[in-house]
Amino acid sequence: MTARILAVDDSESNLVQIQLFLADEDMAVETATSGEAALGRLLREDFDLVLLDVVLPSLDGFEVCRRLKRDPRTADLPVLFLTGRARDDAARLMGFQVGAADFLTKPFRREELVARIHVLLSLHQRIHHLTDRCADLELRTRLEGQRAQALQFEAVALREVLRAERDAPLRVSRRQDSAGGPDPERPVERRAVPGPDDGEWVVERDVVDVARREAELRARERAVAEADEERETAAGAAARGYRIREFLGESECLQDLHDLVSRLRDVRATVLIEGETGTGKELVARALHYDGRYASRPFLPIHCGAISPELIESELFGYEKGAFTGAQDRKDGLFTAADGGTVFLDEIAEASLDLQVKLLRVLQLGEIRPVGASRPRHVDVRIVAATNRDLAAMVEEGRFREDLYYRLQCVTLQIAPLRDRIDDLPALTERLLAEWNERLAPPVPLTGVSHAALEAMRTYDWPGNVRELENVLKAAVAIGRNEVLQVEDLPAGLRGVRMPRPQGAITDPAVDLQGRRDEIDRDAFARALAAHDGDKRAAAAALGMSRSTFYRRLKKLENPGSASVAKARHPLSCDAADGRNLNR
Repeated sequence: MTARILAVDDSESNLVQIQLFLADEDMAVETATSGEAALGRLLREDFDLVLLDVVLPSLDGFEVCRRLKRDPRTADLPVLFLTGRARDDAARLMGFQVGAADFLTKPFRREELVARIHVLLSLHQRIHHLTDRCADLELRTRLEGQRAQALQFEAVALREVLRAERDAPLRVSRRQDSAGGPDPERPVERRAVPGPDDGEWVVERDVVDVARREAELRARERAVAEADEERETAAGAAARGYRIREFLGESECLQDLHDLVSRLRDVRATVLIEGETGTGKELVARALHYDGRYASRPFLPIHCGAISPELIESELFGYEKGAFTGAQDRKDGLFTAADGGTVFLDEIAEASLDLQVKLLRVLQLGEIRPVGASRPRHVDVRIVAATNRDLAAMVEEGRFREDLYYRLQCVTLQIAPLRDRIDDLPALTERLLAEWNERLAPPVPLTGVSHAALEAMRTYDWPGNVRELENVLKAAVAIGRNEVLQVEDLPAGLRGVRMPRPQGAITDPAVDLQGRRDEIDRDAFARALAAHDGDKRAAAAALGMSRSTFYRRLKKLENPGSASVAKARHPLSCDAADGRNLNR
């Protein structure tokens, strides 16, 4: 992003020199020859930095800076003073008192000027970032405080109603035996008092409404506590800094991504994020949510390939009480929990065709139907999906629904792989090193990267993208051999060194290792299913697998189109003894 800089000097030659020095930088330099002209432009236009000469005709640099800092429109604008008085400490003190960010003595070298400008621009950007975050937190805290206060007022009103209802009229009746006694389920207050003829009277107070009000009061008090917890959660989520600015880099493709996210963050449009593994698709999805006005609403990520087929509908859409055996209470699904917020469908290409059908109705009508419900319910959720696969090719192959593909493709964001924006590598490396130094706190912090190591990292292909870079730097910080990362500290594959083949390794390409593994797995699955009468949950437990892993592996083994799995007789399709279907 090009920075706008205003250079102010009464010498035309000095202004030309500044423009020449900054000609190769990503900066637009404009000039002014007097303090009055500079003030006029700065109050009318937006600039990122001011290079201000101290000695100016009529209105000197100190007065210009003083007026800029007094005006709220320019109070945060960084000012770099240019002075020809190398040892004038009084002038420097005056400059800092009126709000200068730094001083530079003329004549100066190009490298020094560029370095000072980059530092000030970076600080200015971070200040704006923190200011925006504080404003967001203050707004959310104020709104949640108002909500909690309203709930507290309602609770106070309910308490007053309870006090009034406790003065309800009493009903007196003679005590009866257990056979003809009062209804034990009726909510009443009873008190025995002496009666005539040595008998007893029972004084009863009907507290049906009191009990109901007390239940409402307890519910309201729980709501107040939940509101406080939700406010703290929203503040914590904002503090984590899910902002597209955290997606570091200056490459053109990344700046285009920044621009698109900034345009989409407040729009409830469906977004499809495409990119290789490790490029940061979930970070972009979180930025779309947390960088916009819906940041205080829920953000729920769902990995589409990790949902068990039997649980898809109830997990996503919920169920009603009594919808199936064990459904003793009503439960909201993930889409209901995310109402008003964002649902992130990670790895949408892994979704089964059954799940694709159910997602299509949500995208078309914004409706869900919980299991056992007689009517659909409307939900207001924004769908953000991500994939590292070619969905168009999957549509042609019949493995992804065409109608769902076009629904998801409302807006598509392409995230470039790291190898296509390798110029961003230094900034990413610096950021990740600082993060892992802080989190791991090694005895020898890794503070930099040698030129040779950086060059080796630049020439590497990075198939795992930013995630692979993060793991490489995390390992280097954890091992902590040197303060500066050297070439020998990098993994062998990254240095281009071929690892020796282990002794006894199979070198014959004709050996089908995957096929042999499938045969072993197929036999183990068949035995486990047969031993548990086709019960997949029990078979998964017997094999020591989670249900989701068991289902994915079983689906692959049952796929007759796979060359490594196809056999003359499918051992997982039926039990050899009685032919019972085990795929249930």
